[in-house]
Amino acid sequence: MDSDTEIFFKNGKLDYLNVNNFDIGDVNISHLKNLNAFIINNSDGSNFNLSNEKSLITTRKLGVNNPNPKKTLDINGDLKLVGSIYGNKDKEILKQNNDLNFNPNSDFQNINIKKNLKIIDGGLTIGSSNKTVGNGELVIEKGIYDSEKNMVMNLDGDNMIFNPNKEKILKMKGRVLFDDVNNGVSIGNNDDIPNHGELYVSRRIKTSMVDIGEEGNRQIMFSGNKPSNIHLGDYTTISNTDQENNNTSLFGNNLYVDDNEVKVKNDDDNGYRGIKMNNLHGIQFYSSKESVNRGDMLNSSNITISNNGQLIISTPILELDSEEEDFDSNDPQNKVYNYIREQLGSQPIGSYITFTIRPYLEKDKIINCIKIGSYKARLYVINRKTNKTEKDYDIEF
Repeated sequence: MDSDTEIFFKNGKLDYLNVNNFDIGDVNISHLKNLNAFIINNSDGSNFNLSNEKSLITTRKLGVNNPNPKKTLDINGDLKLVGSIYGNKDKEILKQNNDLNFNPNSDFQNINIKKNLKIIDGGLTIGSSNKTVGNGELVIEKGIYDSEKNMVMNLDGDNMIFNPNKEKILKMKGRVLFDDVNNGVSIGNNDDIPNHGELYVSRRIKTSMVDIGEEGNRQIMFSGNKPSNIHLGDYTTISNTDQENNNTSLFGNNLYVDDNEVKVKNDDDNGYRGIKMNNLHGIQFYSSKESVNRGDMLNSSNITISNNGQLIISTPILELDSEEEDFDSNDPQNKVYNYIREQLGSQPIGSYITFTIRPYLEKDKIINCIKIGSYKARLYVINRKTNKTEKDYDIEF
């Protein structure tokens, strides 16, 4: 035949139709009844194979309502799909039933979305939770991690734990409001549950200022009866011991309470000062200018006011050289004069001290000294038996 169309009949029916170059025009193909296969082969290698079992279109680009397709399948209009979409190796990409499921069989390792993911109406669930998610809500089953797989928040269980593995620093900017009418805030391992407006801290609060408002019955309270210290800088402390050590209260300079005892706080060449109060000794005043080391125990108190109101003064004893029976009043640099200069030199006029030297103890003698000028003091040696002055000297500073 000289026609581009070949038609084959079998048993009086059209069995095979081969069209190499044929313009169907307005022919209604559905009128070709009993057609087992309809094939169009084009000279450029494209073909169209239509049959009941399976149909095939071979072409580089197929346009639907699109005369100039850019991709393998280029549709100008809507696509309606009933069933699933599969990818390479028959891996199911999308499955639809009551839900729309991506990667329903976990065949793909990741689903990557670049740019922003915006959910217009509804929420997002991550995990296997079957709870209904409201508009704008996010449900996460177990935890939130950073890009290095460090857990930022653990949600698996009854608690919400930030930075559970201590791999991050938790910073908050702006106002933080703990607004719970029943519970407060607990920091550290605390067995007690804080009430509304309360803060429980198991170890330490470090800050530059504590400001207590005017409302209510203002208190700073250390519960229980254990030893405590309030440190004001490196040297000043307000401290207490427990009942075992007479419930002692301490206001100390370079003193504090350690192991339930009052001890020296810092190594220092200028000693310590402090006031102790307890139910056994009353009020005791301590002062030492000798070099001390941290942990040293206190010497005897200098002044005591007993619980009965008695004033008990411990007179300082100045040690001389072992062979000396008295100080040399003609030597302007003797130990007694230098001691007086040290004690009264920076004090105001009228300041007064009492002390003695070792040789005077058995003789019942004491030394009184008063500062009578900016650079002068007067020393009196007093016999306590007769209460008379045995000798006096003026000392220049």
